[in-house]
Amino acid sequence: MRQTMAHVAREALREGKHPPGDGARNSLPARLAKGPTAADVWIDGNLGFALVVYRRDDGFLAEELYYSIRAATGDWLDCDQLSGGTLAFDLADFAAVASVLTDSPLAVVSESEALVYTGSEHEEGYESVRVLTVLVGESPDFIDFDIRTQEPDAQVGHLSKELTSPLMLAVVRAGQRLTVTAMKRENSSLVRDGDTMEFTLLTQ
Repeated sequence: MRQTMAHVAREALREGKHPPGDGARNSLPARLAKGPTAADVWIDGNLGFALVVYRRDDGFLAEELYYSIRAATGDWLDCDQLSGGTLAFDLADFAAVASVLTDSPLAVVSESEALVYTGSEHEEGYESVRVLTVLVGESPDFIDFDIRTQEPDAQVGHLSKELTSPLMLAVVRAGQRLTVTAMKRENSSLVRDGDTMEFTLLTQ
């Protein structure tokens, strides 16, 4: 099973997104019936993370977080597991999902910090990262991620992801401040949906 999930994670990184299913964000519960499936990926240069979700034998949903680095050939190396655990709700249970969201468009449902090998010239190639799994409600159409350096407070990256899964990854690297904002379509414009969340590394 673990080898299968590592393979699912690597394939998702190769595609640059989770397997599309029918293209709808609600396709994830259906894909879970066929086995472990990638819910989302986060790619930052040569560093990639993949969230794999599966249903355990006891019926509960669980998640496994994997990461990899991109080789000089452009391909992703074998994925290593960083963390895992049981989700405290079922994606197919609308009442349970609503209870977790508590009338908000976004909610952090799990997070972890890890020391990962990035191949950089600093800290002997290792770097601390904070990875968050974010549950997204029905109202947002996009999630905006703004990445800024902590000092000075200048934007160094922006990512806008269309919603094709109710679970999304957000990754904070050393020296970064990440803001996560849900956006929804309103007539011909995109407007903010709810409050913006901000994250930094808990330990430096």
